[in-house]
Order: sequence, then structure tokens, then C-alpha cells
Amino acid sequence: MTHHLLPTIIRAFQARWPQTHARVIECGADAVLQAVQDGSADFGCGFLVGPGLDAALLFEPMLTDPYCLILPPGHALAALREIPWAALKPHKVITAGHRSRNMEVLDAALQGVDWRPAAKY
Repeated sequence: MTHHLLPTIIRAFQARWPQTHARVIECGADAVLQAVQDGSADFGCGFLVGPGLDAALLFEPMLTDPYCLILPPGHALAALREIPWAALKPHKVITAGHRSRNMEVLDAALQGVDWRPAAKY
């Protein structure tokens, strides 16, 4: 979002309202939520999912970001059209930190699956 969409959005915003000052604060999803809650930001763009979001705030989805499995060329799983979660069990997996919003998405996808990635990296 910050590197791909925001520059175009800011450019269009400044063209339409040149006298308005915009300040971009890049931070994690929890800090974005906190900044909007405490009034230090007028709005936030972030990766926000799951229960516990502030019901007093309006959340409007802006885009869908696919969660992907990335494999090196020639990997045994790369030949499969669909890869079941269980097929990942014997492999080393690079994951986001356990406190990240990305892991919340992954944990939700793994509901009912008898496997969780062991973060090797």
C-alpha cells in the first residue's frame, strides 16, 4: 500500500487540494488503529482483520491482497495444481511474526486444519 498505491493517491489529493497538508506516518497495523482512535491521525490505511476492532470506527475495505505460497523453481510442490495444507508439514516455512496481522489471516485460514507452520525463519 505505502509503496505502490499511496504515491498516486497523494499526488491526486495534492492536485485537487494544493493548500492541504498531508503527513504520512508509516507504522504497523496496531499503531495505525491506535493513531485513529486517539485522534493523532484523521484516517488510516492498514491491514486490519479479526475480532476486537473498535466498533466506533468505520472500516472500509479498499482492496483484496492474495495470500500466496511462494516456491523456488523445481520444488516438489511446484508441480501440484493445488497444494493441501498438510503437504507443507515436512517443509521449512518462512512466516510473519506470531503477533502480526498476517498471522491472524493465516490462522483463520487454518481453522480446522491439524497443522500450523513452525516458523523456521
